[in-house]
Amino acid sequence: MDEAPAILQWMIEGCLDWLSNGGLAKPASVLAATEEYFSDQDLFAHWLAEECVCEPENRDRSESSSRLFKSWKEFALGAGHTPGTRQSFQDQMIRHSFRYYRGRKTREFFGISLKPVASFHEGR
Repeated sequence: MDEAPAILQWMIEGCLDWLSNGGLAKPASVLAATEEYFSDQDLFAHWLAEECVCEPENRDRSESSSRLFKSWKEFALGAGHTPGTRQSFQDQMIRHSFRYYRGRKTREFFGISLKPVASFHEGR
């Protein structure tokens, strides 16, 4: 009971801070993790735009999961980001409306393919 007035004062100050700042302050670790998550999301969309031909409804366009993941991994590492796991890659692809197919000998995504790599001689 001796500390009740100090605790009440601490609660009032916390409430006033919360009201004036629009909520509780988020820990730096949460802010960093959130920023990294959205940065990775944007990077993934950038990879799709730069490296892929995307037609999610076109079942005639497909690419092997391993080739796509290799391209994504190189792109992410080149941008200084961690590419994540094959499973997180697959989850991202599905979130972007690409259909995953797992056969006996193949794993692929429909509605996407890698853009052709320009050869050294094409520019001449």
